[in-house]
Amino acid sequence: MKKRLMCLLLGVITVLSLILTSCSSGGSASNIVETASESALTLTMWVVSEEKVSDETAASVSKALNSITKSKFKINLIMNFYTEDEYRSKLEETILAYEADLKNRVETLPPETVETESGDNETVVTDETETNEYGQTVIKYPEAVKNQVDIIYISGEDMYLDFIENGWLASLDAQLSGASKKIKEYVSSTLLSAAKQSGVTYAVPNNNAIGEYTYMLLNKELMEKYSQQGYVQTGKIDGFYNEHVYSFLNLVSKFESDTTVPIDATYDYCLDLLAHYWSIDPDTYGMLDEFSVFGYHYKNMEELNRGSVVLGYNSLFEDDEFCADYIKLNQFRFDEYFGDATQSNKKSAVKFITGDYSILSDFETKGYCVYEGVEYYPVTVAYPTASTTDIYENMFGVCAHSKDVDRSMKIITYLNTNADFRNLLQYGIEGVNYKLEEEDDGKTTLVRLNEDYMMDIYSTGNVFITYPEPEMSEDIWEKGKIQNRYSLVDPLLGLDFAGYSATTGEAPAEVEIDSKVGYTVKYSTGYSKDVLSQNDVLKKWMNECDKAGKGVYVLQTSESVSINVTYNYYVYNNNLSKNTIFTVDDLREV
Repeated sequence: MKKRLMCLLLGVITVLSLILTSCSSGGSASNIVETASESALTLTMWVVSEEKVSDETAASVSKALNSITKSKFKINLIMNFYTEDEYRSKLEETILAYEADLKNRVETLPPETVETESGDNETVVTDETETNEYGQTVIKYPEAVKNQVDIIYISGEDMYLDFIENGWLASLDAQLSGASKKIKEYVSSTLLSAAKQSGVTYAVPNNNAIGEYTYMLLNKELMEKYSQQGYVQTGKIDGFYNEHVYSFLNLVSKFESDTTVPIDATYDYCLDLLAHYWSIDPDTYGMLDEFSVFGYHYKNMEELNRGSVVLGYNSLFEDDEFCADYIKLNQFRFDEYFGDATQSNKKSAVKFITGDYSILSDFETKGYCVYEGVEYYPVTVAYPTASTTDIYENMFGVCAHSKDVDRSMKIITYLNTNADFRNLLQYGIEGVNYKLEEEDDGKTTLVRLNEDYMMDIYSTGNVFITYPEPEMSEDIWEKGKIQNRYSLVDPLLGLDFAGYSATTGEAPAEVEIDSKVGYTVKYSTGYSKDVLSQNDVLKKWMNECDKAGKGVYVLQTSESVSINVTYNYYVYNNNLSKNTIFTVDDLREV
């Protein structure tokens, strides 16, 4: 990486600008008054620091940031640094104080509009000026109003949803489709799509590597010993439930049992790879992490990997393939294939790990990977899936009370697209807070000079355009970008049965949401069993639910018309002690 923001260079540029300005303008105010559509503006930006930032350090970093924002956007940025334990309470206190004083607040009058010679109307902005310490006439930026909040950092789903509910976040979709559309080139579409609430974007997630891969590792030495490696190399082994894996495990169990654990994992872990189980607590309506006879059988690993699974609701034991794999899995348990290689001090024939793209990268480069000193053939059994942490943990939004939403978004856009600005917020000033060292192999390493300015790299913007932390590999961001291309959104993200359940005697007949991308989703509830039983499919489904026991059950059906797909979700509650209202606040686009 090239060195940027060199303090000496900035100093020289500053001195030259003073000399040139003095010579050319002679300090005349008339030469610096700008006529433009945007006036000088003061905004506030709220961020979280790992350690408390001293007033002196905050002032120096703020000054450096403003050298960019003033020249590029005519924005004076007031930075507010708070540690994590004080940030949210201080921010909420300030917003509430602003709202309490809102009735006394006087809105700024709009810029004057004049008619040009051509007859067109043109906005004219004349900024107020002042003389600085060098005798220059410069733009005078307005003071921030009391308790002004503009650009804010958001941490976590709870904070995000609470701020939306309180009306504290501005909608950003108009900006993302207009002046800030460049963000879509830098921030993962998976994150941007999943961050929407009721189809509205209220914050921009800080771009980062999404989720983790799940790999099945096949012992390279043993695979080659029993001539099984060709099945991996030709792609015939695509997951755990595979005839070639079964053959390999049988050989290991028969000839290597003294030194090797056939399956270094638990029975339950492998059971989860077989199907999605609809297991719901009948009292709390919460999803249970356990086996259920109702679910959706993953027909093959590619289906699971690529996110094309439609989570249907069927009796799993009516599926012949599921039954065959389920029997095989229980045979492995009966024959004691499962174990902990570490505790038994043995090798692993098959084991499962989660990790980033580097495992797959090594396999593509060398034909195998090394994990904990052992060579394996990795097989991807699940691709990275965006969780609530990936999406909501680190975001930037604009307060609904901001002095200017559009121009606040310009700062957020620059934070996500400009490396100089991004690195300045993350690491401070080069030569003061950090330095860059060139290694003999050509690599550039960041070295912190002190701990005066410590920020979390994931909470200060797009990680892919900043210098990696000293302990990170230089290519970590490039691998992260590749990982994100395969990332998915959990199909059940936002589908919370416990949250949808309430004690009520009445339910809406139907809620329909159009996601505007060719999908229509209908969540149906409130119909009597007699009415639904007129449909043979629904009647059979409800009978199966009754046999399974009391609870709340969901059935998904779908139909295609041209390129449009309609998904219908039917919710059946046969727990007579409760009534359920099932509403939909959000549609996640997968």
